[in-house]
Amino acid sequence: MQDHPSSSTLPSNTHDPETWKAYWKEQGQPWRAAPAIDEERQQRLLSYYQGGVDIERGMYPFKGVRLSRADVEWLLAMEEQRGAELSPRDGKGGNQHKSFGLDLRGVDLSQVNLSDLPLMRLHAGLSLEEGRHATVKQGSGGEPGKSRSEQCAVTRGAIKLGDVGRGCAGGGAPGRG
Repeated sequence: MQDHPSSSTLPSNTHDPETWKAYWKEQGQPWRAAPAIDEERQQRLLSYYQGGVDIERGMYPFKGVRLSRADVEWLLAMEEQRGAELSPRDGKGGNQHKSFGLDLRGVDLSQVNLSDLPLMRLHAGLSLEEGRHATVKQGSGGEPGKSRSEQCAVTRGAIKLGDVGRGCAGGGAPGRG
């Protein structure tokens, strides 16, 4: 998936945030604000995106990958397009589409501003049922053999999205483990 139909339609002033906001609004994605990512980065993200999930082994498509806002915007746009292509309304098997949306468990989003992004279908942690049986490694991409409080201390300065709601983020209760 590309961000744009052709490079000739991209804004000429690529360093002006307001230009990009206007461009994305014109493209029907008013929630986007960051510049388009290049083709090489798109391909790299696509290779991660297509990676498998193995909860028992704590393996997730973007585990340990540092993403920028531009990366997340592109992934959300790709997921939105994919969802539209697999819509149950058109009879093309909408049930085959992941029901939870974009899976960003274990991704590093420290210092990334995600405000105004459509994150309502984002999969950022284990479901309630999955969490009941999860180890620290499965739940947050942590290291085996470390307690939850040790994991929180390690990630305190750079909270990973998978930690949100699991006792580390925002001064939660790191002692639970």
